[in-house]
Amino acid sequence: MMYRRIELLHGAGGLETFEIVSKLIARRVPEGLKRALGGRGLDVMDDGSFIKAGDKYVVFTSDSYTVNPIIFPGGDIGHLAASGVLNDLVVMGATPVAFLDNIVVEEGFEVELLDKVVESMIRVLVDNNVAVIGGDFKVMPKGSVDKIVISGFGIGVSSYEPIVDEPAPGDNRLDPSHNLHANIDVGSWKGK
Repeated sequence: MMYRRIELLHGAGGLETFEIVSKLIARRVPEGLKRALGGRGLDVMDDGSFIKAGDKYVVFTSDSYTVNPIIFPGGDIGHLAASGVLNDLVVMGATPVAFLDNIVVEEGFEVELLDKVVESMIRVLVDNNVAVIGGDFKVMPKGSVDKIVISGFGIGVSSYEPIVDEPAPGDNRLDPSHNLHANIDVGSWKGK
């Protein structure tokens, strides 16, 4: 079902996310441009992808994080962003090697709090020997964003073909938007 307005469940990674990405992005990209250099990409509708480079695979993933409170028991948004992106690379079978961040804060955000969050994010990357090779920083007018959003882009390498989530008909899938286990007809879910 296509909604008229975006709801929180569209960002939960479940069927609603798949539907939004399929209908607003993937359908507009020609089939020949959904993957590159012998790899996988938008053709499998995962948040990770890879390309073949010689006898290795270069693996990519991206994710965005927003959480309230920003600092919580056991961590903060910076730790969460770095750990989440590195975890995505590792579960695809890659060794993380590089990270780019995009940080968006609202006007008036406390510099001391931003310093703690960035230090935490960098600490995770340094502890895992992952280079920070770039990023971006933006400020939005007060009230335009909920305090802070961090997006991370990770790059990894693998000597074998990485694991990407490519649902197949009959797969049992966890639908995180509803927190339930469901047998989903993935063939129709993918629009086939």
